[in-house]
Amino acid sequence: MQYINKFAYNKNIEVCFDMLYFASLLTNKESASIISQAAVKLQKHTKHTLPKSILNYVTAGIIYADKGSDDMADYVCKNVKDYHCISNIAYTCILVDKMECAEKILEFFLNNKKIPKHFKLSFYQQLQIVYSFLQNEKKYANIAKERFALGDKSAYFDAIDAYTSLGIYEQEKSELHNIACRQVPIYDYCSLLADNKEFKLLMDRFNMIKSTKDISEAVKFMDDKGIALYDDKTNEKLLNILVEKTKNYKKLAAHVKSLLDLITI
Repeated sequence: MQYINKFAYNKNIEVCFDMLYFASLLTNKESASIISQAAVKLQKHTKHTLPKSILNYVTAGIIYADKGSDDMADYVCKNVKDYHCISNIAYTCILVDKMECAEKILEFFLNNKKIPKHFKLSFYQQLQIVYSFLQNEKKYANIAKERFALGDKSAYFDAIDAYTSLGIYEQEKSELHNIACRQVPIYDYCSLLADNKEFKLLMDRFNMIKSTKDISEAVKFMDDKGIALYDDKTNEKLLNILVEKTKNYKKLAAHVKSLLDLITI
């Protein structure tokens, strides 16, 4: 509490909020009132949080210390609004192996609130940890797909592995592909497809190319990785697609022709 008081009036105030919450997890009846009073005072020194958010944040910790994680989860869903606070509370449940409580909190806010993208992605990442421990493969796979849709490229492989394990990857492949075509830069996505030997999807993505930027990035991909895709003459097929796409771009067209000449020597 002395440390919190020392830094409560400067730029470290948000760290003090978290410290007060973590202290609340260890309270008893006597110390709980002191923590609550400190939360009220600390709330007055910031303009960056929602009304009563710090008091509710700390109260959640006090409820955990007094009654346990189930009651805390109920309280959080009804009263805590700040997404940073919610994330820390969910991690508390994960760390003390109360996965069902973390699941309840995270699913409630994801299903019922409009959440900023970076917090939404963070909540999805936490839920994947939860579903992994609960061995809920279907939910794990679906959350990986949601992460991928938000631009987390690493989730592509999580989704593929999970759907493959469930035996439904072929059913989900088309949707994952459509998400990637919308969300992931063409160079990055083509690299993922090449690494995963998804050559039919790779050609489909090339056929969808329209913009000058995508044409340029596709040529760069062929320069860096695509030229080495000899399986079933994939590199030649991709370059032939680019012949048509680059016909109005003199320099790019010449470069594509040189690559074609190189692999047909």
